[in-house]
Formats: sequence, structure tokens, C-alpha cells
Amino acid sequence: MKASADLIVIGGGPAGATGALTAAEAGLSVIVLDEGPAPGGQVARAPQTVAAKTMPPDADRRLGDDVRAALAASSVTVLTNTLVWSVSKGFAVHAISGDTSLALTAPRLLVATGARERIVPFEGWTRPGVLGLAAATALIKRDGMLPGKRIVVAGQGPLLAAVAAKAVGLSKPPVAMVDLHGTGAWAKAALGFAAKPGLAATGAKWLAKVRAAGVPTFRRHAILSAEGGDDGLEAVQIAPLDDDGE
Repeated sequence: MKASADLIVIGGGPAGATGALTAAEAGLSVIVLDEGPAPGGQVARAPQTVAAKTMPPDADRRLGDDVRAALAASSVTVLTNTLVWSVSKGFAVHAISGDTSLALTAPRLLVATGARERIVPFEGWTRPGVLGLAAATALIKRDGMLPGKRIVVAGQGPLLAAVAAKAVGLSKPPVAMVDLHGTGAWAKAALGFAAKPGLAATGAKWLAKVRAAGVPTFRRHAILSAEGGDDGLEAVQIAPLDDDGE
């Protein structure tokens, strides 16, 4: 399949969708390519199962619904389940959508592929039952579930609190939340949210939900190892960090 447009957008999340809609409103023909089954990206991911669709919508879900509705009502062509494998000058974009090979051209290209999850390896990090925070978030938003019965949530930043709080909401309160950061780092981060009170309030609600569920929190700790057999995870070893970080 061959096609051309004034603008090709790679990534159908909020950023890519906003760029596509703005360009379309200016009179440009636009094609959006997205790897997922529906626009929205990772944060504003569309629910796919009955369980996920019946979960109370949060701010991310509402944002995604708005993005999908705006694209559907626009002149933008959206190609989902599409994987881009080559981009060359000009621009020529080659992609695969199901069994169809796509060759698209446009004088303008917007790459809005978002962030990439990076996990610092530890012993047993590839063992069945070990998931990245972003992968856990995707399961919650897409499928309305988390695998396993006893969960340890570890990492740093807002996504740590978000996953722990959502696990509580799924009636799977973590047996522990292991935070690489200390209270000092969280206090410094709070200053950066001064211009975004809505985000700060959301984060505070997550932490309050985790505390109310009685989830033990280990600050300035890290995962040493994930232990178990081929059938899955059995234990997680954690330890305090030996530096002077806050």
C-alpha cells in the first residue's frame, strides 16, 4: 500500500494527536501511525477488556477518550496496529500493519514516540513474574488486572506510587513498596509540581491510598534479587542503599 500526505505523525499519544489535529486544522493532510490498537499512547491507553472498561475512569482515561474522539471527528487518517521499521529522508516511511506493507511519503514528519522504560538489571530480573512499572500500568489500563496474588512494587518516581495505588484499587495491596528515593528527593520533586497543582494532588491521593491500605514503604532501598523457579516469583530480596542520597 502506498500513500502520501502533507504530514506523517509517528505515535498516536496525546502529543502526536495534538500535533496531528493542529496540522489538520491548518489545512494539512495528516496520517498518524500508531503501534497500539487505538490512539492514546501509554499514559492515555484505551481499555480493551470488559474489566478495564468498567473501571472508574481516571484523568488519564478521560484524556485518552478525548484524544480518540477528536481524532475520529477530524480529517486525520489514523492507522493503528502499525509498526514503523524504516524512515528515510524526504520523508519516506515504511511500516507494517498486520499482513500489509505500507510505503508512505510526506514532506513533513513528526516523531512522537514517547518515553521508553529502562530497567536496571538485578539478579532474577528476567524471571517470570517480574514486570516493569510501565508494563504493569499497561496491564491495569488495558486489561483491568495485575497477575499474581502477592505483589512487591519497586522503583522510583510518580509511576511507583501510581502502580501501588492502582494495585490497592484492584484489591491486591502490595506487600511492600520499595522506593529508591528518600523523603528529601520527594520534597525536592514537590517543588517542581508547584506549577501543576492538579498533578501534585493526584500524587498525594496515590500515596494516601497506599498508606491507608497499610502498605509498608521502604525508602532509599533497592531490589537485590528476585528469586523463584520456572513457575514464577517466590521471594524478593531488598536492601538499604549505602550512599548519602536523600
